[in-house]
Amino acid sequence: MPPAEMGTRTERPERPERAAVADVAPSAKVPLFSPAGYVVVLIILIIEGVLVYVISNFFGQPSAPDKEKVAVNGSVVEVELGSIEISFDKLDSQGATLETRRLVIEPVLYLDSSRKNIEESRRYADSIKAKLRNIVRDMLKQKGFQELHQPATMSGLKMEIKDRLNKELKDVISEVVYNEELWR
Repeated sequence: MPPAEMGTRTERPERPERAAVADVAPSAKVPLFSPAGYVVVLIILIIEGVLVYVISNFFGQPSAPDKEKVAVNGSVVEVELGSIEISFDKLDSQGATLETRRLVIEPVLYLDSSRKNIEESRRYADSIKAKLRNIVRDMLKQKGFQELHQPATMSGLKMEIKDRLNKELKDVISEVVYNEELWR
C-alpha cells in the first residue's frame, strides 16, 4: 500500500438495501391489538378483578360477627356484658413498674336462637351479667400481661370465653365477639 493511501479512508458505496429502506415513507400507525384482542384483554381484567375480590374476602377477617350462624328467621339474640377493664403493670427486671397497660374488652354473647326456651335463657343471662363479667375478668387475669400479648392467645380467647360461659348458661352461646381495640 502506498504511504499516501495509508491515512485516508476509502469510501464504500452505500448498499442498495439500506438505501431502499431509508427511502420508504413511514406507514400509518398500526394498532397494538385488533378489536377482538381488546375485548379479550378486558374480559381477562374483569376475571382477575373478581378473583382478587373473592380471594381477599376469603382470607380477610370478617368485619362483623357471622350472624348467619346465629340467626333464625332474621332474629339474633344477643347479650352484651358491657365493658370489662383490667390493668396490668409492665415490670422491669428489678420489679419496678415501667408502665401500666389496660385491657378493655366488651364481649357480646350471641345465643342460639333455634332453642325452644331462648327467651328464658336470655333473661337468665341478663340476670347474671355481673357473674359472667367476673368469670371473663378472672380468665384474663389468669392469662397475664405477657400471654395476652401473644397473637395465638388472643385468637383462641373467644373460644375459651364461649366454652367457659356455656358451662354457666347450659350451652346456649353460639358465638362470642368483642371489640378489636383491646389495649389502651
